[in-house]
Amino acid sequence: MGAFAIVVILLGLFLYALMQSSQGKVKDYNKRHRTKFKTWQEMREHQAELEEKHLEKEQRKALKEEKQKEQRKTLKEEQRKKKRLQKKENFAKTTFSGSGLTSKIARLQKLYKNGTLTKAEFEQAKNKLLK
Repeated sequence: MGAFAIVVILLGLFLYALMQSSQGKVKDYNKRHRTKFKTWQEMREHQAELEEKHLEKEQRKALKEEKQKEQRKTLKEEQRKKKRLQKKENFAKTTFSGSGLTSKIARLQKLYKNGTLTKAEFEQAKNKLLK
C-alpha cells in the first residue's frame, strides 16, 4: 500500500509540474505576442489557425507562380511561332525575288544551310522552281 501511495504522489507531482510548465509557456507566449490566452488549449488552437492561414497563403503563392510560369511558356511559344512565320516570309521574299533560276536555287540552298528551311521545304521549293 505504501508503494502505491508513493506512485500516486509522484504522478500528481509530475502532472502539477507539467501544468505549471504549460502555464509558463502560455504566459511567455502572451507576453511575446501580446495575447491573452488563459489555457494551453486556447493557445494551441490559435497556433493551429495561424499555421492553416500560412499554408493557404503558400498554396495561393504556388498557384500564382504556376500561372505565371504557364504565361511565360505561352509567350515563348508565341514568340517561336512568330519567328518561324517571319522566317517563312523571308524565305518567300528571298526565293521569289531576283532573276535567274540559278540565283533562286542558290538562295534556297543558302536558306537550307543556315537552318531556315528544312530539307523537305528546300526540296519542295526547288521542285517548284524547276517546274
